[in-house]
Amino acid sequence: MSKPETDQQHIRYCMLMFFNMGWHITKATKAINDAYGEVLPLWTCRFWFSKFKSGNRNLKDTLELENLQISMMTC
Repeated sequence: MSKPETDQQHIRYCMLMFFNMGWHITKATKAINDAYGEVLPLWTCRFWFSKFKSGNRNLKDTLELENLQISMMTC
């Protein structure tokens, strides 16, 4: 059985739901990747959980995330 296709906005909603449920970052990442395939790197989940923890629940892309992605690619 193939995994359902999904978009990044849906993945962010899933991360927010798991954050609100009090799940740990690694547990949330594993659950999402188990459901949708390898769509979520741990560092991305860590970034969003940190953002949620600071009180920011905006799920739109930010320049901060783009800069983080670029720096991760150059490592």
